[in-house]
Amino acid sequence: KKSREENSSTNIISNQSCSSSSFLPTSSITSNDLNSSFLSDCGSVDARVVHSTHSLSSKENSPSRASSSSPSKSSSKSFPGDVSRTSQDPPSQPHLAVYPKDEDNRAFQMQWFTNRPWLEYSVEKDSTFCYYCRHFSHFIASSRFTKDVFTAQGFNNWKRALAQDRGFNKHVNSQAHIMSTANFFEYQSRQQSGTTVLNILDKSRAELIRQNRNKLIKISSAILLCAKQCISLRGHDESLDSLNRGNLIEILKWSSTTDPLAKAILEESASNATYLSHQIQNELLNIMANQIQDRISKKLAGNVYTLLADEAVDASHNKQLSIWVRFVDDEHELKEYFLGFIRLHDFDAASLAKEIANHLVKHNISMSMCIAQCYDGAAVMSGQYSGVHAILQQNFMPKAIYIHCMAHRLNLVICHVCLVIPYIEEFFSILSNIHNYFVSSGVTNRYFCDAQKLLKLDTTSKLKKWGNTRWDSRFKSIDAIKNNFPAIIKALEDLVEDGGSRAVGARGLLVHMKESMFIVAMFILHRLLGPIKILSDQLKGVCVDLGSAKNLISTLYEQLNDMKNEKSFKDILGDKMINNKK
Repeated sequence: KKSREENSSTNIISNQSCSSSSFLPTSSITSNDLNSSFLSDCGSVDARVVHSTHSLSSKENSPSRASSSSPSKSSSKSFPGDVSRTSQDPPSQPHLAVYPKDEDNRAFQMQWFTNRPWLEYSVEKDSTFCYYCRHFSHFIASSRFTKDVFTAQGFNNWKRALAQDRGFNKHVNSQAHIMSTANFFEYQSRQQSGTTVLNILDKSRAELIRQNRNKLIKISSAILLCAKQCISLRGHDESLDSLNRGNLIEILKWSSTTDPLAKAILEESASNATYLSHQIQNELLNIMANQIQDRISKKLAGNVYTLLADEAVDASHNKQLSIWVRFVDDEHELKEYFLGFIRLHDFDAASLAKEIANHLVKHNISMSMCIAQCYDGAAVMSGQYSGVHAILQQNFMPKAIYIHCMAHRLNLVICHVCLVIPYIEEFFSILSNIHNYFVSSGVTNRYFCDAQKLLKLDTTSKLKKWGNTRWDSRFKSIDAIKNNFPAIIKALEDLVEDGGSRAVGARGLLVHMKESMFIVAMFILHRLLGPIKILSDQLKGVCVDLGSAKNLISTLYEQLNDMKNEKSFKDILGDKMINNKK
C-alpha cells in the first residue's frame, strides 16, 4: 500500500504551459497590468514536476488504482438506484415501519443499523450492501470484490444475518472490509482537515503558479525598462563567468541585492524555468508591443484617420517601412501613434501597398475610415496612377487623398537651393572636410579641444556632420562651425606651425576658412537656415494640421522676404567684422 501511494503521488505539475498564446492584450503595459492581464493565464513549468493533476485525478477515480486519500466510485449499473452511488452520498439507511418479508417470513430489522454505519439497505432489491467496501475498496483484488455479496448482488439471508460466522459478523471480520474501513476513516480525516491529496496538489500548483507569475512580472518590468530606455536586452556573452551578461540580467543582478524575488529568479529557479531565455524575452516584448497596438486600434475605432508611412534603413542595412496614424480622439485632441515597422523584401508600389494593407488589417484598423495618406515624394509612393497611394485609394481607401509630407517638401527646397548656387555646394563640401579632419584623428581633435580651452569656449560644443537626409543637420553643422570658428582657426594654425603630414590638410582648410566668401556665406546661411529649422521642427509636430502648416510656411516666406534689404545685409557684415576682429 505504501509503495503504491508513493508511486501515485511522486511529483506534481500544472497541466498549463507558459506560451505567448495564453497572454491576452490589455490597454496598458504597466507592471500592474502585466499582473492582471497577460500573466493571468500563465501556468508553471518546473523541473521538479512531471505529472499532471488531471491524470492523477483520473487514477483516483479508478476503483483499482486510487490512492488512500480519495474514494473509488462504483458503477451505478451494478447496484439498485436507492443506495448511495458515490462516496459523496451518505449510506442509505431507510427507516420503514414495515420491511418486506421473504419466503421464511423473515424481514430486515431497523435496529440492525445501530452500530453498523457501513450498512446500507435497498428497498428496491430488499438487500443490504457495505458502504465502505463499495466506495473504499481501493486495493482489493477484483475477483474478491465481485465474490463478496455485500459489494455485488447484495445480502438478504435474514435468517443468518446475525450468525457468529455468517452474515454481518463474517463480513465485518473479512480482510477486505477491514481495509475498506481503514480507507474510509483516513478519507474522512483528510476531508475534515482539508488535506486531501487533490487539495495538496491544488495548493502546491497554485503556489507554484503564483511564484512563477511574480517572477514573470519582475522580468517583464525589467524588459519594459530596457525598452523605454532604448537599450538592448542582451549582450554578446551571457555566461555565468561573464563580467557583463547584458542589460536585462545585469539589472536583475543589481536588483537582487535588495529584492528577494530578483534573487530567486537568478539563483533558485529551475534550469528549465528561469524565463530568461532569448525566446521568452522576445515573446514578452511582442506581448507588450501587441498590447500597445491593441490599445491604439481601440482608440482609433470609429474615428477617421490619416495614414503616414516612410521608408528607412536599420542598423543591419535592412529596409523597413514605418507606419503611423493621426486622428482626433473623443476628447477632440489630435493624436499621433506609431504602429510599427514593416520589413520590406520587395520595393515596387504593389508590394508596398499590400504590406501596408495587411498591417492595418492585422491590427483591426478599418481602411475605409482613412481619409488621407501622407508620404514622401518618391515616385513609388506618389505616382498618380500606379503609386502606393493610388493603389490603396483604388482598392481599399476611396476617401484617402494623397498629401506630400510638408517636412519632406521643405527639405527638398533646401537641397535644391544648395544646388542652384554653385558656391553653396562648395561651402557645404568644406564643412564636411573640416568635420572629417578633426573627428577622424585623435591628434587633430586634441588640438581643437586645446584651442577651445585656451579661448574659453564651450568645450561641450562639437563639430556636426550634415547630410541630405538629416533635415536639421545643415543648420546644426553651420552653427557648430560659427560658434567654434576661432578655435578651428587656432587649431589649424598650430597644426601648420608644428608641421608634419597633417599640416598639408590644415593649410588647405585654413585658406578656405579665411576667404571672405566662406565667412559671408557662413553668416548668411546661418541667418537663413535658423528660421527654416524652426519651421522644420514645427512641421514635424504632432498637433500641426494642414491649415496651420500653410500658415507657418507663409509666415516664414514673409520673414525671408523682409531680409532682402540693405539693413539686413549690413547686420550680417557687422557680425562678420566683429568676428574678424576677434
